[in-house]
Amino acid sequence: MKVTDQTVMLPPDFNLENWGTGDVAYIKKAKVNNEEAWGIYAAEGFLVGYAPDLATARVIIKQNDLEPLSVH
Repeated sequence: MKVTDQTVMLPPDFNLENWGTGDVAYIKKAKVNNEEAWGIYAAEGFLVGYAPDLATARVIIKQNDLEPLSVH
């Protein structure tokens, strides 16, 4: 790994799946039809769905045996 100007350069064969990221889902604030919602994302960054509030998003993630992490 090499750091240049605050950017981390990872080797081309680096794979986050080997770090257990398949065990987490990310939560990020979103807007759906001009309403505040919470997007739920798979570890790979794919949008999985939306929840009306943060608490519900966490429950949905936990029900799927994943660990919720917030994206700021």
